[in-house]
Amino acid sequence: METLRLVTPSLDWENEILAYKVAFANEHLYGGNRLAEIENVEDWLIHLEKESSYATCQNGRSPSSTFLCIRESDSKMVGICNIRHDIVIKF
Repeated sequence: METLRLVTPSLDWENEILAYKVAFANEHLYGGNRLAEIENVEDWLIHLEKESSYATCQNGRSPSSTFLCIRESDSKMVGICNIRHDIVIKF
C-alpha cells in the first residue's frame, strides 16, 4: 500500500509540478486551478494565493485551496486537488 500526503504548492516542488504538467499536457488537469494555462510555476503560485481569499479571488467565485498529492515512497507528485471553501450559487 502506498502512502500519499497532501502538500501546499511551493517553489520547493517546482520540478515535480512541471513534470506533472508535462505528463498531462494533452489532458484536462482536473483540480489544477489553471496550472495548464499559466506558463510558469511562480505565476501559478501567485494565482493560488489570490484564489485563496475572498478579498482577492475572482469575482463570483468562492476561495479555494490547492494541494499537491505526493507519494511518500519517492516524493513524486501523483495528483493535485482544489478544494473550494464554500459554494457560491447564483440564481
